[in-house]
Amino acid sequence: MSKARVKIFIFICVCGFLSLLFKSAHLQLFQFERYATLSEKNRVKISIIRAPRGKIFDRNQVLLVDNEAKFSIYVTPEIDGKKDEIEHLSRTLGIEAKTIEKRLVPHRGFFSPVRLKRGVDLNIVTYLKERNEEFPEVSVEVEPRRKYIYERFASHILGYVGEISDVYQYGVQIGLMGVESKYEGFLRGEDGAEYIEMDARGRELEIFSEKKGRDPVPGNDIYLTIDFKLQKIVEETLEEFGAGACVAMDPQSGEILAMLSKPNFDPNEICEMWESLSSDPNSPLYNRAISSGYPPGSVFKLAVAGCGLDCDVIKEEKKFKKCTGEYRFGRRVFKCWKPHGKVLLKDAIIQSCDIYFYQLGQEIGLNRLCENVRKYGFGDLVGVDLLNENRGLVPNSKWYDKKFGKGKWSEGVVLNLSIGQGEILVTPLQLVQFASAIGAGGKSFTPHIVKKIVDTDGKILYEFKPTFKQLPMSKETIEFLKTAMDDVVNAPHGTGGLARSSKIRIAGKTGTAENPWGEDHAIFYCYAPVENPRIALCLFIENIGTGGGVAAPLAKKILERYLYARN
Repeated sequence: MSKARVKIFIFICVCGFLSLLFKSAHLQLFQFERYATLSEKNRVKISIIRAPRGKIFDRNQVLLVDNEAKFSIYVTPEIDGKKDEIEHLSRTLGIEAKTIEKRLVPHRGFFSPVRLKRGVDLNIVTYLKERNEEFPEVSVEVEPRRKYIYERFASHILGYVGEISDVYQYGVQIGLMGVESKYEGFLRGEDGAEYIEMDARGRELEIFSEKKGRDPVPGNDIYLTIDFKLQKIVEETLEEFGAGACVAMDPQSGEILAMLSKPNFDPNEICEMWESLSSDPNSPLYNRAISSGYPPGSVFKLAVAGCGLDCDVIKEEKKFKKCTGEYRFGRRVFKCWKPHGKVLLKDAIIQSCDIYFYQLGQEIGLNRLCENVRKYGFGDLVGVDLLNENRGLVPNSKWYDKKFGKGKWSEGVVLNLSIGQGEILVTPLQLVQFASAIGAGGKSFTPHIVKKIVDTDGKILYEFKPTFKQLPMSKETIEFLKTAMDDVVNAPHGTGGLARSSKIRIAGKTGTAENPWGEDHAIFYCYAPVENPRIALCLFIENIGTGGGVAAPLAKKILERYLYARN
């Protein structure tokens, strides 16, 4: 080898040595803390202690939602690729091996354990603990799990919880419906943590004493406005019916006393039953009380009457052409359920005469009618503190122009709207708020479901304070409508006669919504007692018949059991 080559070789060796020396010095002097931290992370495991969610009570402190301790099985990502161990674990937990491997994919490169199964039976836990050497990557954690004490009870109000699938927060439960979702920020607590020392194989040794953990902070408790007894009465009364909704509220505060949507579901089984529930054509996860859009039928006639009176279109003693059972408008013939002859406005309400209201709707006019009933709360959100509230629909001429083309729709649409048919859509919540406002003398309170929120020390973080708007009707009109609702139930020929009670005096209005796909929907809204309203109620039962024949007697049954028992 020539001297030149020797020098080049020595130069390369010296440069390499100096480079290694410089790198080592740089790591020791400037990046010591970073690599010490990384080393510590490999030696210390952070074990999350899940905080229990806040409890949920009714207005009288009846516990509705609690937490219970359940075993969960976790596995570290180091098991990835160990097929024999995964197969053994698959057989033990009853989970397909492919599912376990798929669950591990997003966590590759992370040390944090991955939950495979929650709510595991004690026998499986014992089996895994006894064979700890066969499952070095497996750990068992005790975690709080949501417990809905009365199963299907008030399921659409309470809602349910589900897990976050994010890799950094996997397994964290959040509210996905109802109060659980709307008040997630209050119900969710702060997770705690403890630090556990690990050996080189990733096995737990002992609590790491050099770093102090933190205790979990439970979520805040929520007290609802609903009355457990009334909710139970409603659910028992409507148990045999397939689909529909019922809402009850306090006319003097807007507090929702009961809310039922049918069909309902058991939130405890939401994970196991998700596919069948979400694909069910009857939509059990859908809250019909606030999210549906129904034609209101004849219960809408009170809003039309109020509009006619306050717009000076008619007086109480106004009579139109007599009802023969048919009314011709252009080329169409509009029907009534029976001939009523010539009637006054109140009699038209009491006997639910369609032909009177066809003529009244013509006199008012489409846009004026729509403008006024919007002011009564239809076609807009009422502002309840639950998610997915529906605005409903109150169509005007612009809406029809957009839907069918300018001038390509009949002026006869206002006739259908005047009896609560056609394109108009409302929610049971809107109807009960309107009935409640009439019973309360014009005070239209904002419906509300949460009464107060209390922290773990008993401090009140939030307390409901009633808010209302004045129904834009004159006192005389409101008093007229109150008298008419009273007579619908208590006068000899009222359509709500089956709601007449010898125990309490009920005022209400019947409605039957035509259903082109099957049986008509039965509707009845009311308030009671007439002399001092303490409850307003709306019943909407799908595919069952008439409001007077089906919904009215059911409302009577509910109100008698609730009010008479209280008295």
